[in-house]
Amino acid sequence: MKNVLVLSGGTATAWNICNAFKKVGSSEVKLIVCDINPSWLVHSSALADVFLEVPPINSPGYYEHMLSIFKEYQVDIVVPLIDMDIRYFSRCNKDLKHLGIFSTAPQASTFDALANKKNLHKTLSELGLGAPRIFSVDEIEDNIEYFVKPIIGYGSRNALKLRGQDIKRMNLEDLIVQELCDPVELTADVFTVDSKVKCLCRERLETKAGVCTKARIFYDPEVEQTLQKIANHITLPEISCVQFMKNKEGKWVITDFNLRLGAGSALSAAVGFDIAQSAVAHWLNMPQKMPLRIPDSEHYVVRYYQELVTK
Repeated sequence: MKNVLVLSGGTATAWNICNAFKKVGSSEVKLIVCDINPSWLVHSSALADVFLEVPPINSPGYYEHMLSIFKEYQVDIVVPLIDMDIRYFSRCNKDLKHLGIFSTAPQASTFDALANKKNLHKTLSELGLGAPRIFSVDEIEDNIEYFVKPIIGYGSRNALKLRGQDIKRMNLEDLIVQELCDPVELTADVFTVDSKVKCLCRERLETKAGVCTKARIFYDPEVEQTLQKIANHITLPEISCVQFMKNKEGKWVITDFNLRLGAGSALSAAVGFDIAQSAVAHWLNMPQKMPLRIPDSEHYVVRYYQELVTK
C-alpha cells in the first residue's frame, strides 16, 4: 500500500490526478488530499481517503508544516501541482529523499530552466527553438501593444495585453514583456519516460478562467519533434503541458512550459491519450495500465460541468 499525498486539491488538475490514482491503483493506494479550503469546498475530497486543510503556501512555516504532514502520514509519493510547490518539493529535494518520498515534480534544475519564463526564453534560444521576443523597458514603444505576464505564474493569472505607455508606468521586476502572438493557441499534452516524448495537441477553441473547454485534438509530429529536442537536453517529468502560439513570422513558438498536468489535459484523455493515468501507472510500476493511444484522425472535444454535493 502506497500513501499518496496530492497537493492543491481544489484545482481541476488535482481532480484528474486523484481520479487516475483511483482508476489505476484503488487497492494499492491510500489517497491523501490537502488544500487551503475546508473539505466541503474541495471537489477531490470526495475521492480522498484522508483530507487535510493546510495553510496557504506563502504562510510563514509552510514548508516545515508540510514536512511534518509527510512524516505523520508516512507519505510515499507527493504530487505538487502549482509552481511554488513544484519548486519546494522537487524530485531532488534532500528532505524528501531523507524521508524516502518520491516527488512527481521535476528536478529543480528543470524547473529553473523551463518554468521561469525568462529562463525559458534563454533555454529555447540555446536549443535553436522558437520563443516570443522579450522586450526590455528601453525597447518598448508607447503606442504598440505587448503581452505582459509574471516570470513565474500559472493559469493565465495577471497576464494581460497592454500598450507600451501603460507598461512604462508599471513595476516590471517580476514581469516579462513579450511580443503579441497570433491568438490561435495550441497546448501539447506531453508524456515523457526515459527522455522519450509522446504528445498530443489540442487547439484551444474556447477557454474559461484560463482553462480550455472546447478543443480540436490532433497529432502533430513537428510539435513532438520540438519537445523531443528539449527532452534530449533537459530531464522532463512524466507529465507536462506546453503552450504554443504563432509569432509574427507565422512560426510556432513556445509561450509556456508547465511541468505538471494541465487543467485541460482531460480533453486529450477523452480520445485515449490519458497522460494522468499513464503517469500514475508508471509511478506505481503498473505499465499495463497506461492508456496512451494516439488517435488516427482529429477529434473535437467539449467540456461540461458536473455538480457534486460535498456536505
